[in-house]
Amino acid sequence: MTYTVFIDPFEAHQKRYLYPSSIDEAILYPSPIDNIIRLIKDLFSNVCQEYCEFIEQLLSQGECWQGSAGIYPAIETSLLGLRDILGFAFPNPGEVVEYLVQNPGLYDVVMYACSMTAEEFGSTSEITLDIYHDSESGDHYLTIYVRQERYDDDIIARMDRICDLYEPDLKGLSGWLLLTTDYKPPST
Repeated sequence: MTYTVFIDPFEAHQKRYLYPSSIDEAILYPSPIDNIIRLIKDLFSNVCQEYCEFIEQLLSQGECWQGSAGIYPAIETSLLGLRDILGFAFPNPGEVVEYLVQNPGLYDVVMYACSMTAEEFGSTSEITLDIYHDSESGDHYLTIYVRQERYDDDIIARMDRICDLYEPDLKGLSGWLLLTTDYKPPST
């Protein structure tokens, strides 16, 4: 980005280059953590205020989730919030928590993706967060399933829009998160 500066009206125009400061970048390109905190506050209102303050405190102290003994209760609490407030289903909560602990950094992306999925599909769908086990390759990863009684024609396009928002944040992280449907009816 360039702009022209006029210091002296008789002087020739000089091009200056504007380098965005970190403040400008934070405003133009908010981090995934900022997006998560905003979405959690929007969705949970005052219920999660203490949790958001806890995250902000950890970030300000430069603490990392990895190796923290307090990570299990924090993840379990937030997953219970997803279940109770947003109606998410967790067939294997222990496996989900263990996967998130084993893959540091993935937790923030999962919360962001779950929040967006609930915002898009919550009123018309059953949303399940589970671990998918591939019996052929032995691989396993987190999967958000969207199940509807009558499947919308544009369900895949809507899921793709959500994936486009969270998948760039998976770069450089161990583990994976998939948003999909198995075209099964809701269990409830």
